[in-house]
Amino acid sequence: MVPAAYEAYLRGRHFWNKRTPEGMSRAIASFQESIDADPLYAPAWSGLADCHNLLGLFRWQHSSEAFSRAHAAAARALELDPELAQGYTSLACALQYYDWDWPKADEAFRRALTLHPGYATARQWYADFLVGLGRFEEAFVEARRAIELDPLSPAVGTALGDAFYYARRYQESIRHRPSNT
Repeated sequence: MVPAAYEAYLRGRHFWNKRTPEGMSRAIASFQESIDADPLYAPAWSGLADCHNLLGLFRWQHSSEAFSRAHAAAARALELDPELAQGYTSLACALQYYDWDWPKADEAFRRALTLHPGYATARQWYADFLVGLGRFEEAFVEARRAIELDPLSPAVGTALGDAFYYARRYQESIRHRPSNT
C-alpha cells in the first residue's frame, strides 16, 4: 500500500463520518484520491461504496445510481481482497436497501462479522438489518456491541435507540439516544 493512498483513505473516512452532503462529497474525493494513488487498495473501494450507499439511503442521489455505484465499488473491493470485512459490509448494505435480497445481505453481514468481529459499522448496519426483520433482541445485542467498539461515534450510537424505537420501546429509545445527535 502506498502511504498517500492510506492518508487519503483516512481523510475519506473522516468526511464520511460527518454524514452531511458536503462531507460525503469530500469523502468521495478523498477515496478517489486514494484509489488514484493505489488502484489496488481495497479499503478505498469499500469507502467509496459506503459513500454511495449513504447517498442512496439519505436520498441525496437517485437510489438506482447510488446503489449501482455502491455495488460496483464493493465488488471491486472484494475482488481485490476477498477477506475484506468492510467490502462485505458495503455489499450487504446495497443488497439490503436496494436489491431487497435479504438472504444475501444476511450472508454478507455474517461474513463480514466472521472476518472482523470488531468492525463497529458492520455491527451497527447489521443491527439495522435485524430491526427490519423484526429480530429486535438480536438487534439490541449487535447495537450494544457496536457501541462498545466505537463509543464516540454518533452514527454508531444511534443504532440502539433506533432499535428500541422500532420495537416500540420508546422510553428505552429515549434513554439510548446519544446526546450529541
